[in-house]
Formats: sequence, structure tokens, C-alpha cells
Amino acid sequence: MYTFMFELHSGMRWLVVLAAVVALAWYAWLWIRGRGLGAKGRLPMAVFSVLLDIQVTIGIVFLVWNGLAGVGFPPHRLEHGVVMLLALAIVHLPIAWKKKPALNVPRNYVMVIVLVLGLIVAGVMRLPQGWVM
Repeated sequence: MYTFMFELHSGMRWLVVLAAVVALAWYAWLWIRGRGLGAKGRLPMAVFSVLLDIQVTIGIVFLVWNGLAGVGFPPHRLEHGVVMLLALAIVHLPIAWKKKPALNVPRNYVMVIVLVLGLIVAGVMRLPQGWVM
């Protein structure tokens, strides 16, 4: 079970990063062009946030399962978890902006995605293996 959960959590991070890069490119393009969101304009951010939700949930299950199975709770794993929870909280900030003018939303999304990506990089760097699978 350890190997499955570890591989799932380690491999899924690349989907999260891919979704973040796609969303970042999309919203940066909208912001540069001075366009607001279209009918499906919130979709890239929704995909990114849902994938991050799933990733953090898998991580919490892995942390608790593995910790209680005898490995314990090493500081680097707890630090990683705290940073990822902070990233998760920040990725959900745009929910509060649903009523904001559509023209400002791409700029706000770009800032959130950059901040969350920075936290993800910092959180993964806390692990001994870093970005290596």
C-alpha cells in the first residue's frame, strides 16, 4: 500500500503542475490582451484547484497512514504538509472574486497561480528527494 500511495502522490504532482502551467498561460494571455473571462473562463482555474484538492487529500491520507504504520511524522513531511495546505487555501481565494468585474479576474488568477506554484515548489523542496521521483 505504501508504494501505491507514494507513487500516486508523486506522479499526480505532474498533473497539478501541468494544470497550473496551462491555467497560468491562459490567464496571462487574457490579462495581456485586456480581455475578461468568457463563458468557460473559470474552467482552467477550477481544474487546477480540483487537482490540487485531490493531491492534498492523497497526501494527507499518505501522511497519516504511513505515520501510524510506524514511520512516524518526520519534520520534513509535516513541513511539506503545512506548505501544501497553505497553497490549497490560497488556490481557493478566487471563490471570493466571483462578483468582481470580469476584467480584473485574469490578473488576480495569474497572481494566485504564481503564488501557489511558488509554494508547491517550496513544499516539494522540503522533501529529501525533492522533485526526483
